[in-house]
Amino acid sequence: MSWEWPYTDKPGLARFALEESSKLIELPINRYDQPQDPKGRRQIADAIYSTLQEKGVRYSLEKFNTSSATQFIRTPSEIFGQKEGTCLDLALLFCGVCLGYELLPLVILIEGHALAAVSLNYDVRTRGPLYQERRYIKDGLITEAEALRQLVDGGAYLAVECTGFAETQKLPESLPEGMGRNYKGLLSFERAVEAGVEQLSRADRPFLFGVDIATARELGFKAAENISAVEAVGEESGINVGKHLKMEDVDEAEVTGREGDAPLTRPINVLESGEIKRVKKISITGEKIIK
Repeated sequence: MSWEWPYTDKPGLARFALEESSKLIELPINRYDQPQDPKGRRQIADAIYSTLQEKGVRYSLEKFNTSSATQFIRTPSEIFGQKEGTCLDLALLFCGVCLGYELLPLVILIEGHALAAVSLNYDVRTRGPLYQERRYIKDGLITEAEALRQLVDGGAYLAVECTGFAETQKLPESLPEGMGRNYKGLLSFERAVEAGVEQLSRADRPFLFGVDIATARELGFKAAENISAVEAVGEESGINVGKHLKMEDVDEAEVTGREGDAPLTRPINVLESGEIKRVKKISITGEKIIK
């Protein structure tokens, strides 16, 4: 089952970068043998990219969606099972694996495209509350294009074009992600890094925002596997309900969580292995929360 991400929930993208996805691949190097410096972190990022490239995933378009306010995001198991992913699917997969191997990733959105970046100066063990790059990040987001370019150009972050580890022959060479693909339709890691830098300088693809995955997690944006399901209907508040709840192909439903509110329709955080699928109308009573 794919996730659905509301475009208004920018830091919430962190939910979809699952560090557990690092268990789905095996690196050809021992992470703990690498030096704790920019060179070592780059080698780990290279190993992650190269290992993902061996999975035979193909670049694909987003799943059809009737909503203009949300985007479907494939889970890691979908990406590996169906052997396909969009630029955002792939960037979030890469970020999740990086986090699982204790790197500090950003998922970056530019107009019509997504990529990733990895901190070369810090990792999860060395990043303290006063780490230098934090001054560019507010509420888990980096929103200044020039600040991000300076971090990448100065060597603090390594930008990575994540579609490069997915096969395609259809991307035009006028785009950074289409230039330099080999006979299999793949980009080398070095070319993916070059393309990442190029993406941040294109006037036709203005920078939108970047999400610092680790910082957003600290702010409470927990991994999607732990939330189990999120149904978004355009409001900013939500309700916690439904331990082990499962509903599928239901026309109407009424769910009671903790005592509190009268029935209403809001975003639903279904907790502890709950699932809601294809419910046309639902009435919820539960504990009101504010994101």
